[in-house]
Amino acid sequence: MEELIKNTYGPLTLAVGVRCPCRGDTFQATAVGEPSVILGQCSQCNNQLVIFDPERDGYDAEMGQDVVVDGNEPELLSCSRCHSEQFQLACGFQYSSEYDDVEEAGTEDFFEWFALIGRCSACGNLVVLHDEECA
Repeated sequence: MEELIKNTYGPLTLAVGVRCPCRGDTFQATAVGEPSVILGQCSQCNNQLVIFDPERDGYDAEMGQDVVVDGNEPELLSCSRCHSEQFQLACGFQYSSEYDDVEEAGTEDFFEWFALIGRCSACGNLVVLHDEECA
C-alpha cells in the first residue's frame, strides 16, 4: 500500500498503516460529511476509530482556520471491484517538504493532503477510498 501512496501522491508523502488497539488490522471505513470525517470500525472487536477529522487534522486545522464539516450522512466505503466493505487500511499524509524536516520542526500535523488507501479483504484490490485537501 505504501508504494501506491508514494506513486499516487509523490515522494513527500508519509504512509502509515491503521491498526486497532486490539491489534486488529481489518476495518469497515465510513466517510461522514463534507469535508469528510473518516471512521474505521475494527472487524475484530467492533471498536470505532476516528482516522481523520478535518476539524482537528491537517494544515488548515493546525493553522486555526475554520474548517466546518457539513452534513452527517455516512457513506460506507467499498471496493470498486467486488463491493466488499472490509479493508486493511493505510493513510497517506502529503507534505510540501521532506518529512524529516517536518518532524524536526514539530510540524508533522501540518500535512496538506490526506489519503485513505485500502486493500480489499475479499479480492485484494488496492483502492484509493478517500482523499482530501487539507490546506
